[in-house]
Amino acid sequence: MALHSKIWNSVLIASFIISALSGIYVVNMGFSFVLPFDMLTIYMQINTIFMITAIFYGLWHIPYFKFSLAPKPKQGR
Repeated sequence: MALHSKIWNSVLIASFIISALSGIYVVNMGFSFVLPFDMLTIYMQINTIFMITAIFYGLWHIPYFKFSLAPKPKQGR
């Protein structure tokens, strides 16, 4: 189970970092170097991977979110 969690956390952070960097490049097309591939296509593909991974990750952690967001019982004196 720990290995499974490490794999998905790694995929999530890697896709986020690549998405963020490619997004910065797409927004700031004024870079002085030219890439031999279409960065917008790469950006869209990485964002798709990021969203699928984030959805899977969120569904996997529903029990944690339910526990974290559940109202805490009030303790009287």
